[in-house]
Amino acid sequence: MAEHPRESSHAGQWWVMDPPTYGRVLAYLLAALAASQLVKGRLGLPHPGTLVESVGYLILFAVVLSIVPIRQWLAAVPRPHRLVLIGFFFCVLVGQLTYDNRKTFPFPAWMMYGKAEQQELTGRLEYYRYRGIDAGGNEVNVDPADVFGFVNVAEIASHVRFIARDSRLPEGHPKREVNRRRLNDLVMTIVGGYNLKHPDAPLRSLELLWYSWDYQHEPPEAVVPQPMLKIEMPEGGAK
Repeated sequence: MAEHPRESSHAGQWWVMDPPTYGRVLAYLLAALAASQLVKGRLGLPHPGTLVESVGYLILFAVVLSIVPIRQWLAAVPRPHRLVLIGFFFCVLVGQLTYDNRKTFPFPAWMMYGKAEQQELTGRLEYYRYRGIDAGGNEVNVDPADVFGFVNVAEIASHVRFIARDSRLPEGHPKREVNRRRLNDLVMTIVGGYNLKHPDAPLRSLELLWYSWDYQHEPPEAVVPQPMLKIEMPEGGAK
């Protein structure tokens, strides 16, 4: 396949400045940014962090498309194939700028770490504990990570945090009842797993407690646990 005349003129070079290409990249990036705002449901200006990230992509694309061998390779790709590549990277870029993987799947944002939650930004820490009463009337602290050895405490805590948060939504919210049922099923599963490991002292009840601590302004002893859910078992506990 013959080389594009514009690219063949750069034979022997490794780098070329091409303002028209940079203009097209800028238009491409602005279109992806606008599409990401539409996906988010926001018509205003993007978050400053998103704008900074967009500038980084602009610089990256401009640098890559200034490398002559890459330009020659792209020029040799048939136009239909090139359009498919452009469309694919557009979808990837929109997903990267949206940060909502549920809305942009299968084009999720590539993040090593999750975003900080609002409670973390305001200095409030929320966590959950399990308080059980066994068949002998003794209070026991139940750790799901000990009950289910195949998952670690961080995985369980993260899952419970999101379910419990949505189960505290106002009455009538569609997510509230769904997540309360999920939370109930989870606690029941923990009870069943605990009782299988402790047949001589099965749980008579298990209560999920919610702690909310403003660690910047409250001493630890001021934190009062709030009951989220309590499961009462038949006499003798679940087998």
